[in-house]
Amino acid sequence: VSPQPACLSFSISHTNLIRRHKSHPFHSKRFSTSITTGAHLSARDTDFSTHHQSCSPRFSLSHNIDWTSGTMLAYRKNRRFSLLSLEEGEIYYEDFACTYSLSSTHSPDRSSSNRSSTSQIASIEGRLHLLSASLIFQPDSVKYPITRLPLDKIDIIECGGRQIATRLERNGASSRELMRVLLGRNMAPSTQSASHTSPNASIASLLDNCIHINSNLLVEFKKHNKNQPYRTKKGSFDILLEFKYGRAREIVEKVVPVAELWIGNVQRSDEGHSNATAGAVIISRYQFNEQDSARASPGGAIPSNTSSKSNASKSGSWWSSTFGFGSKNSSSGSATHRKNNPPSRKRAISSTTATLNKGRIIEELCSRFEQHMHTSKFDESWIEDFREEVKCEFNSHRVTPLVDQAGRLLLTQKRLYFQPFDKISSKPVKKYDLSQIYCIVKRRRLLRHIGLEIFLKNDKSLFFTFENTEQRNTVHDEMTKLGVKRLKSSMSEMTLQWQKGNISNFDYLLYLNFMADRTFNDLSQYPVFPWIIKDYTSSELNLDSPDTFRDLSKPIGALNPQAFQSLLKRYEEMPRPKFLYGTHYSSEAYVLYYLVRQIPEYMLRLQNGKFDAPDRMFHSLSETWNSIMENASDVKELLPEFYHSTANFLRNTEALNLGTRQNNQKVNHVLLPPWCHNDPQQFVYLNRMALESEHVSAQLHRWIDLIFGYKQTGEEAEKAHNVFHYLSYEGGVDIDSIHDPLQKRAIESQIKSFGQTPKQLFKKPHPPRLVPKSKNLPTYNQVVSSDVIPLDPILNAVHRASAYDSMETSSSSVQQNSSYSPSGSNLKSPIISDDAPLPSFVPSFSTLMSQNNALDGTTLTEVANPEYSDTATPQSNPTDTLPSVPPSSVNRFDFDTLSCTFRNALHRDSITSCFLNEECTKIYTASHDATAKVFSVKHQRQTRRLTGMGDMALSSCFLLNNVKEETVALSSYNNNIYVYSSAYGRILDSIAGHEDAISQMRQHKDQLISGSYDCTVKIWKNNGHGVLEKVPVWQFCEHDTEVNCVNFERSANNLACSGSMDGDLIVYDLRSGKSVYDLTVHDGSSVQDCWFVPGDETRILTVGKDGCIKTTQINVGEVECIQNSQAADAGGLLCMDIVDDNHYVVGAGNGIVYAYRYNDSKLMAEYNLFDCAVTSVYVGKNAIAVGGDNGEICLLKEKGVG
Repeated sequence: VSPQPACLSFSISHTNLIRRHKSHPFHSKRFSTSITTGAHLSARDTDFSTHHQSCSPRFSLSHNIDWTSGTMLAYRKNRRFSLLSLEEGEIYYEDFACTYSLSSTHSPDRSSSNRSSTSQIASIEGRLHLLSASLIFQPDSVKYPITRLPLDKIDIIECGGRQIATRLERNGASSRELMRVLLGRNMAPSTQSASHTSPNASIASLLDNCIHINSNLLVEFKKHNKNQPYRTKKGSFDILLEFKYGRAREIVEKVVPVAELWIGNVQRSDEGHSNATAGAVIISRYQFNEQDSARASPGGAIPSNTSSKSNASKSGSWWSSTFGFGSKNSSSGSATHRKNNPPSRKRAISSTTATLNKGRIIEELCSRFEQHMHTSKFDESWIEDFREEVKCEFNSHRVTPLVDQAGRLLLTQKRLYFQPFDKISSKPVKKYDLSQIYCIVKRRRLLRHIGLEIFLKNDKSLFFTFENTEQRNTVHDEMTKLGVKRLKSSMSEMTLQWQKGNISNFDYLLYLNFMADRTFNDLSQYPVFPWIIKDYTSSELNLDSPDTFRDLSKPIGALNPQAFQSLLKRYEEMPRPKFLYGTHYSSEAYVLYYLVRQIPEYMLRLQNGKFDAPDRMFHSLSETWNSIMENASDVKELLPEFYHSTANFLRNTEALNLGTRQNNQKVNHVLLPPWCHNDPQQFVYLNRMALESEHVSAQLHRWIDLIFGYKQTGEEAEKAHNVFHYLSYEGGVDIDSIHDPLQKRAIESQIKSFGQTPKQLFKKPHPPRLVPKSKNLPTYNQVVSSDVIPLDPILNAVHRASAYDSMETSSSSVQQNSSYSPSGSNLKSPIISDDAPLPSFVPSFSTLMSQNNALDGTTLTEVANPEYSDTATPQSNPTDTLPSVPPSSVNRFDFDTLSCTFRNALHRDSITSCFLNEECTKIYTASHDATAKVFSVKHQRQTRRLTGMGDMALSSCFLLNNVKEETVALSSYNNNIYVYSSAYGRILDSIAGHEDAISQMRQHKDQLISGSYDCTVKIWKNNGHGVLEKVPVWQFCEHDTEVNCVNFERSANNLACSGSMDGDLIVYDLRSGKSVYDLTVHDGSSVQDCWFVPGDETRILTVGKDGCIKTTQINVGEVECIQNSQAADAGGLLCMDIVDDNHYVVGAGNGIVYAYRYNDSKLMAEYNLFDCAVTSVYVGKNAIAVGGDNGEICLLKEKGVG
């Protein structure tokens, strides 16, 4: 014992004591050390603080322990759980030390789906992470995978043998039975001693500290800490969680309120007091009593709870104080009280959130979290020096690739602090001395001027965003007043240096990217570089031949005249705002397409635990270039890594399982062109030499005009065929004016996933280079020896002079370091957080920020922005090119005057399909009553009844293209396709199309597509004579469940899609006959109809029984969701059709037809037509035909239209 009265010193040299606290980082090592405790001991210093004793211990790798040995560093290398483990929009709440035991009955794969297997695993120690949409268990040992339990897949939560939340009726003794199986065999050492007394007593004592969860699905990943596709298991999984710190009842208070939002139905004791908010029961399902476990009988009968109302209020205090749950003043819900019920009786309570889909629940949780953000303050106890004065404090987001970390930013005269709201970070508060900040730069984020990038002297950078421009400017201005440098650079001077050959092409492009708000912190604004070489087949690369190089005067999408013509034709027919390219040349997906082998965990995060399909992965340079040349929708440019790196992004160094292509070729290393002799570094070097060649030097200014210059927007962009979707341009939409949070997030997601056009730097043609080559070309070793770019050549090419404003500062600590200037400074990519080792695979350009060039006084009149300053006002694009709300210039209907002109009960059963001829004088219908009919609109009578196709329901009907006579194509539930002559009243042809009922059939030009309940999709050829080819052109067997809907892409006629009962959407390439995208768009619901967005073959509209209209970008995923709550309560959305380039109509289960505008998701009109479901809808030239579940047909027309 130390003689100091307030301190206690003791030594530990054994592991038995530590074995009970294996969540602590010491648990994996035998050690001998001394620990001194005293009055100075705090929660930041040791794991044995009151913080951990209150049942909320932090993540085991998050303790602030300063080890000088390499043990801690080695341990941190095994860190597997991070913010990348979260799904999009998911919020991190809390974590707990526990032991995890699993008993499962599941089908391991599709091939054995009829043979279930039962397995049990030993108890595993680790941490349970509570998130807004899942529970994630992270084992301490890397040999076990991390396990995700989606909350919407959990059926039962039990604690102390009682059902807390459940979807199913369950025997109350189930957790006891599970405990008996595990006890004595799999329990942790700390619990084994209990088994020596009495099994029933052991069970009773252990149950009080355990939570039992039954789930029908779990996801496993990061086994052995390897980046492999996530493994999804379906079945029945019983998980027993034994908690180390605190009793399980205290943890239930935190877990159940979130879980119930997803489970919907709960079982509770009637006297348990509850509080409903956000349409869900938030407070814990019942209140515990200290003697509950003691009164629990061996047989499993547990007395009802009799806790008081005051205890009920206390149980919700954590959620109420932390995230606003259970608040009395909640605007989204009210308290629910149950009185006068027998105490022993249980009943199921259905909350209003049972009908909410996943997106709505996430939106509610995000809304609550934002409310918490706005009421939170920075914990000033973390300020380093009590003499520091707070200059400003705001909510902020730390931006890293694919992750936005919310927190509180505080600035004092000495330091910048950032306190994340989550508890996942290794440090509760990040601290940055102002003396260690090299400079700050204003940035855009999602095309809004709300970002601030901070470059540190340790070659790292930080990217923060704020709620608005004013807050960002306040932080920026306060930091400059404190002596932090801001960027002020002369564009004309740097351009002149490039013209003279003092700066290489590569360095100049990096500089332009930097000035145009491109940053390595944001994958949606990653630096963009051009394709240079087009020869990927020759054995030798001839840099003296113009045939080797790509035409830099044209956009990448206009290089192939044949592919470009289809885009140009569509563009000419398109209303304003027009766009040629439905995708962008730089986006998150394209960056990770190239870098998947280098940073696979980011691709898994973007693709929801999957790598892309093997046939779509970056597999070959030649194939990628050919795809750009042949596929009009593929317009991606390159990255800086292609011109300066160790070429590791071309090698599969981690031996990732990237799959096997349809030609049985395994995806491994990237296949290189013959001229680099299978040497990745030689490829990078030759690519760099091509970039610096005379030919490229003479043409590079033309590409700069397209990407950064005067051909980026406006009339010149149209002349150059360089027009992208309006949302990729700054000013295309005013996000701040959107008040609906769902719509705002949808637009932000669209901008983020689609890509962003760089800031326009030049308003006039960029001058050409004055010399044929750079004066100092890099050597082979300089190009490929490092993934960090040395910028010494730029420093040596110009005079060193500061380009920053001279500022007076009152801070001596800042002043002493204000002259700091690193020689040969480099900046690595901040692809991971600053508290972990940075991977050096991405270049950057700190010297271009730290040092500017004093030139000979010559200026360039051709440069539109001769002086770039980060204080310049945001640029906006011309309103005639990029309006914020882009209406269609040619609308087919005036929705205000559209009304039902007549209705007729044509059929005895539901109308499955309806069709109008070109003049809209005849309606063709098919029905579940096994008949098809033709109705004359002019004469208001039935003119033909199509018979002879059996007694089973018909699913589709339409007039065949390219046939002179009035010929109808029909599909039937008897598996057949029929061609029927309406003029002669007879069947012309029939085909046994499928092995089960045909659910839908559509046509485009001379092709038909059919989908069936046999899970297949087939493409048929119409020979133009009323006869179909007997053998399908293509047959696809990609779906796992019944196909509900099919459709063609109708502009380039290269793609088709299909939707199924399990919510999957699959896209097919009709040129290769392969499926190219497989996406889950309506999770837990069926896809009822699908259409490609007019003018954008990369986006697909789908409707489902969940009441959602989803817009999906096929190479990214969902970008927008419209939730129709009225339809969701009445059977969902069942059918749809396109009205024109900017509008579409949707039929719902409540009998209403809704008309929407595509670009801004505005509801234009709704037409209440039936007392039953709308089952079919067809848009004709001047009318809309609508079929109902009652067999009636309605015709919507404008007033005055015959």
